[in-house]
Amino acid sequence: MIRTNKLLSKNNNQIKKHAKINLGIELLRFILCLWVVVIHCSKKTKNNFKLFSKGFHVPTFFMLSFYFYYPTLSDKNISKIKARFKRLIYPYLFWPIITLILNNILIKFTSLSKFRNAILIKDYFVQIIFGTKYCKIFWFQFNLIFLSICLTIFSFIFSRNILKCIKSFGFISLYIHFLGINKYFFNAYSELIKISLGALIELFPLCSIGCIFSSFGFLKTIKNVSFNNRLIFFFGIYILFKYDLFIIYGGYVYPNVLLNIFSSSFLLASFGSLNIRNSKVSTYIIQFIAKFTGGIYYIHPNIIKFVLFYLETKNSCFRSIFTYIICYLICFIGNKIFMKTEFKYYINKRININYSNLD
Repeated sequence: MIRTNKLLSKNNNQIKKHAKINLGIELLRFILCLWVVVIHCSKKTKNNFKLFSKGFHVPTFFMLSFYFYYPTLSDKNISKIKARFKRLIYPYLFWPIITLILNNILIKFTSLSKFRNAILIKDYFVQIIFGTKYCKIFWFQFNLIFLSICLTIFSFIFSRNILKCIKSFGFISLYIHFLGINKYFFNAYSELIKISLGALIELFPLCSIGCIFSSFGFLKTIKNVSFNNRLIFFFGIYILFKYDLFIIYGGYVYPNVLLNIFSSSFLLASFGSLNIRNSKVSTYIIQFIAKFTGGIYYIHPNIIKFVLFYLETKNSCFRSIFTYIICYLICFIGNKIFMKTEFKYYINKRININYSNLD
Protein backbone atom coordinates (compact mmCIF):
# COMPACT_ATOMS: atom_id res chain seq x y z
CA MET A 1 0.00 0.00 0.00
CA ILE A 2 2.82 2.37 0.92
CA ARG A 3 4.67 1.53 -2.30
CA THR A 4 1.51 2.11 -4.34
CA ASN A 5 1.04 5.54 -2.74
CA LYS A 6 4.64 6.43 -3.50
CA LEU A 7 4.25 5.40 -7.14
CA LEU A 8 1.00 7.34 -7.36
CA SER A 9 2.63 10.42 -5.86
CA LYS A 10 5.63 10.11 -8.21
CA ASN A 11 3.46 9.79 -11.33
CA ASN A 12 1.23 12.68 -10.25
CA ASN A 13 4.31 14.86 -9.76
CA GLN A 14 5.54 13.90 -13.21
CA ILE A 15 2.19 14.78 -14.75
CA LYS A 16 2.08 18.18 -13.01
CA LYS A 17 5.64 18.88 -14.12
CA HIS A 18 5.04 17.98 -17.75
CA ALA A 19 1.68 19.74 -17.81
CA LYS A 20 3.73 22.96 -17.57
CA ILE A 21 5.87 22.05 -20.59
CA ASN A 22 5.25 24.19 -23.66
CA LEU A 23 4.19 21.58 -26.20
CA GLY A 24 4.63 24.04 -29.05
CA ILE A 25 8.33 24.41 -28.22
CA GLU A 26 8.68 20.63 -27.91
CA LEU A 27 7.11 20.26 -31.35
CA LEU A 28 9.45 22.95 -32.69
CA ARG A 29 12.48 21.02 -31.39
CA PHE A 30 11.35 17.94 -33.32
CA ILE A 31 10.76 19.89 -36.54
CA LEU A 32 14.11 21.69 -36.34
CA CYS A 33 16.02 18.47 -35.70
CA LEU A 34 14.26 16.72 -38.58
CA TRP A 35 15.01 19.74 -40.75
CA VAL A 36 18.74 19.44 -39.98
CA VAL A 37 18.68 15.74 -40.96
CA VAL A 38 16.82 16.50 -44.21
CA ILE A 39 19.39 19.15 -45.23
CA HIS A 40 22.32 16.86 -44.43
CA CYS A 41 20.72 13.92 -46.29
CA SER A 42 20.19 15.99 -49.42
CA LYS A 43 23.13 15.49 -51.76
CA LYS A 44 22.15 18.46 -53.89
CA THR A 45 20.44 21.46 -52.38
CA LYS A 46 19.72 24.74 -54.12
CA ASN A 47 21.67 27.63 -52.63
CA ASN A 48 18.64 29.77 -51.82
CA PHE A 49 16.89 26.89 -50.03
CA LYS A 50 20.05 26.02 -48.10
CA LEU A 51 20.45 29.66 -47.01
CA PHE A 52 16.77 29.81 -46.12
CA SER A 53 16.91 26.64 -44.05
CA LYS A 54 20.11 27.75 -42.29
CA GLY A 55 18.25 30.83 -41.14
CA PHE A 56 15.99 28.66 -39.00
CA HIS A 57 17.25 25.42 -37.50
CA VAL A 58 20.57 25.82 -35.64
CA PRO A 59 20.14 29.55 -34.78
CA THR A 60 16.78 28.73 -33.20
CA PHE A 61 18.31 25.85 -31.23
CA PHE A 62 20.98 28.25 -30.00
CA MET A 63 18.47 30.89 -28.94
CA LEU A 64 16.32 28.28 -27.18
CA SER A 65 19.31 26.88 -25.32
CA PHE A 66 20.14 30.21 -23.71
CA TYR A 67 16.48 31.08 -23.22
CA PHE A 68 16.21 28.13 -20.85
CA TYR A 69 19.69 28.60 -19.35
CA TYR A 70 19.24 32.24 -18.31
CA PRO A 71 17.06 31.54 -15.20
CA THR A 72 19.81 29.23 -13.94
CA LEU A 73 22.36 32.00 -14.48
CA SER A 74 20.29 34.68 -12.78
CA ASP A 75 19.63 32.42 -9.78
CA LYS A 76 23.26 31.19 -9.70
CA ASN A 77 21.93 27.68 -9.22
CA ILE A 78 25.17 25.71 -8.92
CA SER A 79 23.57 22.28 -9.24
CA LYS A 80 21.75 23.23 -12.46
CA ILE A 81 24.88 24.90 -13.84
CA LYS A 82 26.82 21.68 -13.25
CA ALA A 83 24.02 19.66 -14.83
CA ARG A 84 24.10 21.85 -17.95
CA PHE A 85 27.83 21.41 -18.45
CA LYS A 86 27.53 17.66 -17.97
CA ARG A 87 24.86 17.54 -20.68
CA LEU A 88 27.09 19.57 -23.03
CA ILE A 89 30.53 18.12 -22.33
CA TYR A 90 29.81 14.37 -22.14
CA PRO A 91 28.50 14.02 -25.73
CA TYR A 92 31.16 16.50 -26.90
CA LEU A 93 33.86 14.10 -25.70
CA PHE A 94 32.07 10.80 -26.41
CA TRP A 95 30.59 11.03 -29.92
CA PRO A 96 33.81 12.03 -31.72
CA ILE A 97 35.33 8.77 -30.38
CA ILE A 98 32.43 6.81 -31.87
CA THR A 99 32.81 8.69 -35.16
CA LEU A 100 36.52 7.88 -35.24
CA ILE A 101 35.86 4.15 -34.67
CA LEU A 102 33.00 3.89 -37.18
CA ASN A 103 34.91 5.80 -39.86
CA ASN A 104 38.00 3.60 -39.56
CA ILE A 105 35.93 0.39 -39.53
CA LEU A 106 34.12 1.43 -42.71
CA ILE A 107 37.37 2.33 -44.40
CA LYS A 108 38.92 -1.03 -43.52
CA PHE A 109 36.00 -3.28 -44.50
CA THR A 110 34.28 -1.34 -47.30
CA SER A 111 35.20 0.65 -50.38
CA LEU A 112 34.77 3.91 -48.47
CA SER A 113 38.57 4.22 -48.44
CA LYS A 114 38.29 5.59 -51.98
CA PHE A 115 36.52 8.68 -50.64
CA ARG A 116 37.72 9.13 -47.04
CA ASN A 117 40.92 8.88 -45.04
CA ALA A 118 41.40 7.16 -41.70
CA ILE A 119 40.98 9.39 -38.64
CA LEU A 120 44.07 9.54 -36.43
CA ILE A 121 44.15 9.75 -32.64
CA LYS A 122 45.70 13.21 -32.82
CA ASP A 123 42.70 14.33 -34.89
CA TYR A 124 40.50 13.57 -31.90
CA PHE A 125 42.37 16.06 -29.71
CA VAL A 126 42.20 18.68 -32.45
CA GLN A 127 38.46 18.00 -32.62
CA ILE A 128 38.07 18.58 -28.86
CA ILE A 129 40.18 21.74 -28.77
CA PHE A 130 38.54 23.47 -31.74
CA GLY A 131 35.15 21.75 -31.94
CA THR A 132 35.51 20.81 -35.58
CA LYS A 133 37.89 18.54 -37.45
CA TYR A 134 36.09 15.41 -38.60
CA CYS A 135 32.84 15.92 -36.60
CA LYS A 136 31.92 19.12 -38.39
CA ILE A 137 28.61 19.68 -36.62
CA PHE A 138 30.28 19.91 -33.22
CA TRP A 139 31.25 23.52 -33.87
CA PHE A 140 27.75 24.16 -32.50
CA GLN A 141 28.53 22.27 -29.29
CA PHE A 142 31.88 24.04 -28.97
CA ASN A 143 30.17 27.43 -29.16
CA LEU A 144 27.47 26.38 -26.70
CA ILE A 145 30.10 25.30 -24.18
CA PHE A 146 32.30 28.34 -24.76
CA LEU A 147 29.51 30.90 -24.44
CA SER A 148 27.94 29.03 -21.50
CA ILE A 149 31.28 29.33 -19.68
CA CYS A 150 31.49 33.04 -20.53
CA LEU A 151 27.97 33.78 -19.31
CA THR A 152 28.47 31.71 -16.17
CA ILE A 153 31.59 33.73 -15.33
CA PHE A 154 29.70 36.97 -16.07
CA SER A 155 26.90 35.93 -13.73
CA PHE A 156 29.30 35.70 -10.80
CA ILE A 157 31.40 38.77 -11.67
CA PHE A 158 28.60 41.18 -12.54
CA SER A 159 25.98 39.57 -10.29
CA ARG A 160 22.87 41.77 -10.48
CA ASN A 161 23.94 43.42 -13.73
CA ILE A 162 24.26 40.15 -15.65
CA LEU A 163 21.49 41.05 -18.12
CA LYS A 164 23.02 44.46 -18.86
CA CYS A 165 26.34 42.73 -19.45
CA ILE A 166 24.77 40.23 -21.86
CA LYS A 167 22.96 43.02 -23.74
CA SER A 168 26.18 45.01 -24.04
CA PHE A 169 28.20 42.10 -25.39
CA GLY A 170 25.37 41.22 -27.77
CA PHE A 171 25.32 44.76 -29.18
CA ILE A 172 29.13 44.86 -29.43
CA SER A 173 29.11 41.52 -31.27
CA LEU A 174 26.58 42.82 -33.80
CA TYR A 175 28.62 45.99 -34.30
CA ILE A 176 31.87 44.05 -34.84
CA HIS A 177 30.11 41.67 -37.20
CA PHE A 178 28.50 44.39 -39.33
CA LEU A 179 31.79 46.32 -39.64
CA GLY A 180 33.45 43.17 -40.94
CA ILE A 181 36.07 43.22 -38.18
CA ASN A 182 35.36 39.63 -37.26
CA LYS A 183 35.89 38.30 -40.78
CA TYR A 184 38.89 40.53 -41.41
CA PHE A 185 40.58 39.32 -38.22
CA PHE A 186 40.02 35.56 -38.74
CA ASN A 187 40.51 35.37 -42.52
CA ALA A 188 44.22 34.69 -42.14
CA TYR A 189 43.57 31.57 -40.06
CA SER A 190 42.58 28.01 -41.01
CA GLU A 191 39.01 26.77 -41.35
CA LEU A 192 39.24 25.22 -37.87
CA ILE A 193 39.79 28.62 -36.28
CA LYS A 194 37.26 30.41 -38.49
CA ILE A 195 34.41 28.03 -37.76
CA SER A 196 35.07 27.60 -34.04
CA LEU A 197 36.22 31.06 -32.90
CA GLY A 198 35.06 33.20 -35.83
CA ALA A 199 31.48 32.00 -35.39
CA LEU A 200 31.35 33.16 -31.75
CA ILE A 201 30.74 36.76 -32.81
CA GLU A 202 27.92 35.61 -35.10
CA LEU A 203 26.24 33.53 -32.38
CA PHE A 204 26.55 35.80 -29.35
CA PRO A 205 23.66 38.05 -30.50
CA LEU A 206 21.41 34.96 -30.67
CA CYS A 207 22.59 34.02 -27.20
CA SER A 208 21.79 37.56 -25.99
CA ILE A 209 18.30 37.60 -27.50
CA GLY A 210 17.54 34.24 -25.87
CA CYS A 211 18.56 35.60 -22.47
CA ILE A 212 16.62 38.85 -22.96
CA PHE A 213 13.46 36.97 -23.95
CA SER A 214 13.88 34.71 -20.93
CA SER A 215 14.30 37.68 -18.55
CA PHE A 216 10.69 38.77 -19.07
CA GLY A 217 9.17 35.34 -19.71
CA PHE A 218 8.64 35.72 -23.46
CA LEU A 219 6.81 32.39 -23.84
CA LYS A 220 4.45 33.29 -21.01
CA THR A 221 3.69 36.82 -22.21
CA ILE A 222 3.10 36.27 -25.92
CA LYS A 223 -0.49 35.86 -26.97
CA ASN A 224 -1.80 33.59 -29.67
CA VAL A 225 -0.32 34.44 -33.07
CA SER A 226 -2.86 34.04 -35.84
CA PHE A 227 -2.26 31.54 -38.64
CA ASN A 228 -2.35 34.31 -41.27
CA ASN A 229 0.32 36.32 -39.45
CA ARG A 230 2.50 33.21 -39.24
CA LEU A 231 2.20 32.65 -42.99
CA ILE A 232 2.90 36.29 -43.84
CA PHE A 233 6.01 36.43 -41.68
CA PHE A 234 7.27 33.04 -42.87
CA PHE A 235 7.00 33.86 -46.58
CA GLY A 236 8.35 37.35 -45.91
CA ILE A 237 11.58 35.85 -44.57
CA TYR A 238 11.69 33.36 -47.46
CA ILE A 239 11.43 36.18 -50.02
CA LEU A 240 14.24 38.08 -48.29
CA PHE A 241 16.46 35.01 -48.67
CA LYS A 242 15.33 34.04 -52.16
CA TYR A 243 15.85 37.41 -53.80
CA ASP A 244 18.77 38.61 -51.66
CA LEU A 245 16.72 41.58 -50.49
CA PHE A 246 18.47 41.54 -47.13
CA ILE A 247 22.00 42.90 -46.77
CA ILE A 248 24.44 39.99 -46.63
CA TYR A 249 27.11 40.66 -44.04
CA GLY A 250 30.43 38.84 -44.01
CA GLY A 251 30.70 35.82 -41.77
CA TYR A 252 31.58 32.17 -41.53
CA VAL A 253 28.63 30.12 -40.29
CA TYR A 254 25.61 32.45 -40.11
CA PRO A 255 26.54 35.71 -41.86
CA ASN A 256 22.98 37.11 -41.90
CA VAL A 257 22.82 37.57 -38.15
CA LEU A 258 19.90 40.01 -38.06
CA LEU A 259 17.84 37.79 -40.32
CA ASN A 260 18.70 34.81 -38.12
CA ILE A 261 17.49 36.76 -35.08
CA PHE A 262 14.22 37.67 -36.82
CA SER A 263 13.55 34.14 -38.07
CA SER A 264 14.43 32.47 -34.76
CA SER A 265 12.32 34.96 -32.80
CA PHE A 266 9.43 34.32 -35.19
CA LEU A 267 9.65 30.56 -34.64
CA LEU A 268 9.87 31.02 -30.88
CA ALA A 269 6.77 33.22 -30.88
CA SER A 270 4.86 31.17 -33.44
CA PHE A 271 5.32 27.76 -31.84
CA GLY A 272 5.45 29.04 -28.27
CA SER A 273 1.94 30.47 -28.69
CA LEU A 274 0.44 27.37 -30.32
CA ASN A 275 -2.80 26.42 -28.64
CA ILE A 276 -2.20 22.68 -28.29
CA ARG A 277 -4.68 20.87 -26.08
CA ASN A 278 -2.63 19.66 -23.14
CA SER A 279 -4.19 16.22 -22.92
CA LYS A 280 -2.36 13.04 -21.97
CA VAL A 281 -2.48 11.87 -25.61
CA SER A 282 -1.06 15.03 -27.21
CA THR A 283 1.50 15.37 -24.42
CA TYR A 284 2.64 11.78 -24.88
CA ILE A 285 2.93 11.99 -28.68
CA ILE A 286 4.78 15.32 -28.81
CA GLN A 287 7.14 14.40 -25.98
CA PHE A 288 7.72 11.02 -27.60
CA ILE A 289 8.85 12.42 -30.97
CA ALA A 290 10.85 15.29 -29.41
CA LYS A 291 12.52 13.35 -26.62
CA PHE A 292 15.92 12.64 -28.21
CA THR A 293 16.47 15.64 -30.48
CA GLY A 294 19.84 16.39 -28.87
CA GLY A 295 21.09 12.83 -29.26
CA ILE A 296 19.81 12.62 -32.84
CA TYR A 297 21.70 15.80 -33.69
CA TYR A 298 24.92 14.30 -32.30
CA ILE A 299 24.77 10.93 -34.05
CA HIS A 300 22.97 11.57 -37.34
CA PRO A 301 26.15 12.31 -39.39
CA ASN A 302 27.47 8.83 -38.54
CA ILE A 303 24.16 7.17 -39.43
CA ILE A 304 23.94 9.15 -42.67
CA LYS A 305 27.27 7.61 -43.74
CA PHE A 306 25.74 4.14 -43.41
CA VAL A 307 22.44 5.12 -45.02
CA LEU A 308 24.02 6.83 -48.02
CA PHE A 309 26.49 3.98 -48.44
CA TYR A 310 24.06 1.05 -48.21
CA LEU A 311 20.67 2.55 -49.15
CA GLU A 312 20.54 2.95 -52.91
CA THR A 313 17.77 5.47 -53.36
CA LYS A 314 17.67 8.97 -54.82
CA ASN A 315 14.71 9.96 -52.67
CA SER A 316 16.22 12.34 -50.10
CA CYS A 317 12.97 12.48 -48.09
CA PHE A 318 13.00 8.71 -47.63
CA ARG A 319 16.68 8.81 -46.65
CA SER A 320 15.95 11.55 -44.14
CA ILE A 321 13.03 9.78 -42.45
CA PHE A 322 14.91 6.47 -42.44
CA THR A 323 17.97 8.14 -40.88
CA TYR A 324 15.85 9.92 -38.27
CA ILE A 325 14.08 6.70 -37.24
CA ILE A 326 17.36 4.79 -36.89
CA CYS A 327 18.86 7.62 -34.82
CA TYR A 328 15.79 7.71 -32.60
CA LEU A 329 15.93 3.96 -31.98
CA ILE A 330 19.63 4.13 -31.12
CA CYS A 331 19.02 6.98 -28.66
CA PHE A 332 16.01 5.21 -27.15
CA ILE A 333 17.87 1.93 -26.63
CA GLY A 334 20.98 3.71 -25.37
CA ASN A 335 18.91 5.70 -22.90
CA LYS A 336 17.31 2.53 -21.57
CA ILE A 337 20.57 0.63 -21.26
CA PHE A 338 23.01 3.27 -20.06
CA MET A 339 20.95 6.00 -18.41
CA LYS A 340 18.54 3.62 -16.66
CA THR A 341 15.84 6.26 -16.68
CA GLU A 342 12.13 5.65 -17.09
CA PHE A 343 10.43 7.07 -20.14
CA LYS A 344 8.97 10.45 -19.10
CA TYR A 345 5.44 9.52 -19.95
CA TYR A 346 5.45 5.89 -18.89
CA ILE A 347 2.40 5.41 -16.71
CA ASN A 348 1.98 2.33 -14.57
CA LYS A 349 -1.26 0.85 -15.90
CA ARG A 350 -1.89 -0.94 -12.63
CA ILE A 351 -2.50 2.38 -10.90
CA ASN A 352 -5.60 4.43 -11.55
CA ILE A 353 -4.52 8.08 -11.94
CA ASN A 354 -6.75 11.13 -12.27
CA TYR A 355 -5.81 13.09 -15.42
CA SER A 356 -8.37 15.86 -14.93
CA ASN A 357 -5.63 18.49 -14.52
CA LEU A 358 -4.47 17.79 -18.07
CA ASP A 359 -7.88 17.75 -19.68
